Amino acid sequence: MIEGAIEKPIDKIRYPSCTKKARHYLVLAQIAIVVWFVLFAVLQYIAVRYFDGWPRIPILLLVVLPAFITIACLYNAANDNSKCCHCNSPVMIHRFNWLGIASGLLPVCKRCRAIVGAEFIKPLPDNPANPVNPVNETPTERSNP
Repeated sequence: MIEGAIEKPIDKIRYPSCTKKARHYLVLAQIAIVVWFVLFAVLQYIAVRYFDGWPRIPILLLVVLPAFITIACLYNAANDNSKCCHCNSPVMIHRFNWLGIASGLLPVCKRCRAIVGAEFIKPLPDNPANPVNPVNETPTERSNP
């Protein structure tokens, strides 16, 4: 488990699905990195094997630039959709928290870290003994029975 993460029942989290789209885009970015890397390796092999005197700069331009653009677009889309699970304010995705968000942990913004006591919240499954009535209770105002 990532350091700075606490476990909490999903019915006690204010915004449990706040980073669903961000998580989706981060997983797509990871898949894109692997696909572009494999494509680059295959094209380099073809260029070395069959086109001995052919310059390798066009291969770099044909593969690396679209890969960079694709991954940057997916990363920016993930950043646009990353929200704090406590106050629903934007949370920046950076090198310290992208793996946690991609793995399903819910991020907490800098202001809410002191309140929550952690950087991430790991949602636990619903408790069937204590169901939440969505008609009477909102995600921000849940009562404890």
